[in-house]
Amino acid sequence: MSSEETILSVTDLSLELRTENGYVPLLQDLSFRMEKGKVLALVGESGCGKSVCSMALTKLLPKDLFRFTGGEVLFESRNLLTLASKELESIRGRNISYVFQEPFSSLDPLQKIGDQMTEGFLIHSMGSRKEGEEKAEYLLSSVGITDVKLRMNSYPHQLSGGILQRVSIAAALMCDPKLLIADEPTSALDVTVQAQLVELLLKLKDTFGLSVLFISHDFGLVSHIADRICVLYAGRIAEIGSTDSVIEMPSHPYTRDLLNSLPSRFAATGTFRTIEGRVPPPGSYPKGCHYQNRCSSAFDRCESSKPNLLVAGSPDHYSACYLLSNQGETE
Repeated sequence: MSSEETILSVTDLSLELRTENGYVPLLQDLSFRMEKGKVLALVGESGCGKSVCSMALTKLLPKDLFRFTGGEVLFESRNLLTLASKELESIRGRNISYVFQEPFSSLDPLQKIGDQMTEGFLIHSMGSRKEGEEKAEYLLSSVGITDVKLRMNSYPHQLSGGILQRVSIAAALMCDPKLLIADEPTSALDVTVQAQLVELLLKLKDTFGLSVLFISHDFGLVSHIADRICVLYAGRIAEIGSTDSVIEMPSHPYTRDLLNSLPSRFAATGTFRTIEGRVPPPGSYPKGCHYQNRCSSAFDRCESSKPNLLVAGSPDHYSACYLLSNQGETE
């Protein structure tokens, strides 16, 4: 693939967390890329490192708790990890925007919606206040909000969770970002609103030419929105590939276990399967494969060394599992 088609390239990203006993590995050797105009989903259980990874990309994590120990994050050929704070501030919110899980937490309860939406627009010198207000009204309409002027003059507590999440998405688009990072943006909402917001994100992606990093624990949800899926487990990539290949031909036991635990599989088979055990916390990662203690297929080699990403039988599909017979190139 040519570099012109890649908007974000992450190579060997490693991050440590400070604890009472010193620093411990948190993210280990993460490598993935994002294509322009496409959706990449980061999938995994809570505690796998999805949100930490998303914030690490633009160094949003507290410096006193986290430190990078390797890797690079290239956004349009610039390594974000080596940029000065002011350079990063000019990219955050401008070229790269975030939509977080809980809009009640991400929005200021003491500021009106209109003021919050125009703030970033003015900070990044995108235009006058009047132009910002006009753009905010346009974007609120674009995300399906009615009575726009009333909403602009409302405070967050006066709006429902579904409307607030639409506001958050509109606010994230105020500065015409190229990359939108959506961190479980629908998990706090009911199923009907979830479906509406997923359709909205897809529409906005096409309308505004966005690339989207979509973070979720829900395989069923991402199967409808993502072009590619990256399965994360305990700070390492377990599997990555096109959505069709990962869902139809999962190669990592963790991916298969996640898929088998979907309610839709229960409806089809009449048997509900769960994954025994829990994701190991940082500081307790196994020496070998991080999934070994929960994997029914684990053998001796899984306990002694960490598997690298190997070709999983189809182009651009990789899995970090010793069960693979095809020993290909790493991602």
